[in-house]
Amino acid sequence: GLLALTAAAGVLGNWERPSSFSLLTRFTSEQLTMAGTGLVWAASIWLIVSIARDRGWLMVSRWVGGAGLLGAAALVLLAGVVPDLTRLPVTVWIYAMAAAAALVLTTSLGAVGRLELAGSALAFAPALISLLTLLEAAVGMLGPQPILVGPVMWATVAGAAAMALILASRDSIALDRDATVPDGNASQPWTRLLGLGATVAVLAAVLALVSPGVAVSVRGGFSGGERFAADFVLEGARTVGGWLVLSFALIALGAVHARPAAAGSVMALLTTAAGGASWLVLRYTPLHTWMTWVPAEVQQDFGTEYASIVFSEVSVIWQSAALVIALAVCVALAGRAVVASAQSRASDEGEPS
Repeated sequence: GLLALTAAAGVLGNWERPSSFSLLTRFTSEQLTMAGTGLVWAASIWLIVSIARDRGWLMVSRWVGGAGLLGAAALVLLAGVVPDLTRLPVTVWIYAMAAAAALVLTTSLGAVGRLELAGSALAFAPALISLLTLLEAAVGMLGPQPILVGPVMWATVAGAAAMALILASRDSIALDRDATVPDGNASQPWTRLLGLGATVAVLAAVLALVSPGVAVSVRGGFSGGERFAADFVLEGARTVGGWLVLSFALIALGAVHARPAAAGSVMALLTTAAGGASWLVLRYTPLHTWMTWVPAEVQQDFGTEYASIVFSEVSVIWQSAALVIALAVCVALAGRAVVASAQSRASDEGEPS
């Protein structure tokens, strides 16, 4: 889940440079409100799915549909749109599309019974929207290209890897335990060593969040002719790279404790490897470009000849360490699971029917 969210941030942070995506910095109250609303919405989806599993989707869909229509009507009335007939059709279409999206979401959740699919699909939305740039490139650009295509595509790779892991994780863990590392082996030195390695990776990733993440250079001027210059460093928590490596470390730690079958272990390795390749491109992507202490008169001119903000590399040794350790743990875990699965299969084939 963290990898999916970080990948979405990697997409948004590279839609333009300098990007207006400034997480909890420029529009703090609005973004906190959106986050709180998202939590309420997620809780409502969980409640709907829980009730539907007990009483059936047909009964629940009637109540949900009716409540949705009443809520949409109330929003239209509160927005004061009804007197303006020219805007009414647009508003109705917006709420109709929202209702359709909610219906598809809840019914699909009822079919597969997996809430995590909804979250991963929503986090992948920025990547899907960005892929439209490929269509524009094929038919001819309709305007300037604000998207940094390379970084956005690598963020899409990380998001796709996260979705693949989410899709495969539960099925892999739920496989017959005969194909996994036996429970009795959980206390063996090898398993403890892997757990220790994954824990070290998490600790290194946490240190990376508070260590330097990217160097920033701001240059600009004021209307009166004065010049402004500032050079500073943003910590890893304000970069995509810092959260990516924490995701990889948590994946490694989760895989060690879940002890999935060979397919799940290999999927964890592939996800970490694909995400690691994305990290090489995205590690210096900032999560915000708006600094509260830099004069607004300078920042509003970023990207013009009057002011600039430039991001450059710094040493991210803790990020590198966390990534390497997490990869090593996933390689060892996958190799061990594959060997154990092959031995179990050979043993089953050798037994008389």
